[in-house]
Amino acid sequence: MKRYGILFIVAAVLSVVLYNAGGRRSGPTGPANLVEPDSVAVTLTLTDQGIEPPMVTVPKDHRVVLTIVNHRRLASGVSLQGYQHAFSAGILAPGATWHGSFIADRPGDDFAWMVEGEPAGRLAVRGSHLVEGHR
Repeated sequence: MKRYGILFIVAAVLSVVLYNAGGRRSGPTGPANLVEPDSVAVTLTLTDQGIEPPMVTVPKDHRVVLTIVNHRRLASGVSLQGYQHAFSAGILAPGATWHGSFIADRPGDDFAWMVEGEPAGRLAVRGSHLVEGHR
């Protein structure tokens, strides 16, 4: 019985040593070739007359770091047509500021900033719809 106890202790110590040795890899642990996209800062101000600036242009495949400030007298819902999957500010109370980001991966110049369900401004995403390297 004593031999089995010693064998068990040796096996346990060996497994801990091998586990720790395997977990100490150098270099990145995530997938290779992941590159953080460039970013562009955009600030939108909601006013009783609409949205300022009324037209925003960003490069395709950039992260849009967005700040929305509500200077309206009422709480207001904000959305972006065509980017509902990536952007949702929800309802902003009067005086509230919202911060968020999304990737502008769909080129075009007809994306509407919607305030309370009405178009209040436009987003244009400049760049090719073709994947780089394909013909």
